[in-house]
Amino acid sequence: MIGLDTNVLVPCFMQDDAKQSAKANKLIESWSADAPGFIPLIAIVELVWVLESCFQLTRDQLVQALDALLHAKELVVDRADQVMKALRVFNAGMRLIQ
Repeated sequence: MIGLDTNVLVPCFMQDDAKQSAKANKLIESWSADAPGFIPLIAIVELVWVLESCFQLTRDQLVQALDALLHAKELVVDRADQVMKALRVFNAGMRLIQ
């Protein structure tokens, strides 16, 4: 199982660099439920920080992004149960990162 880091996740979500986004999309599209990619917890934390602080995504947009990762059959999210719990708290109005 190949692990993803923030440098792959951000271009995939933001599509802000055509060359990097194409590479990230190709990598993610190469996986399946039988041969998934892995997202470590630290990459989730970094992703939220980058999307919120650098790209000014709204709470709703962040929730959508994390929800998509958690429900993607071709990805395994490290400690998905904890990420889901944090997502529920965040969606209820609390900040994840101060």
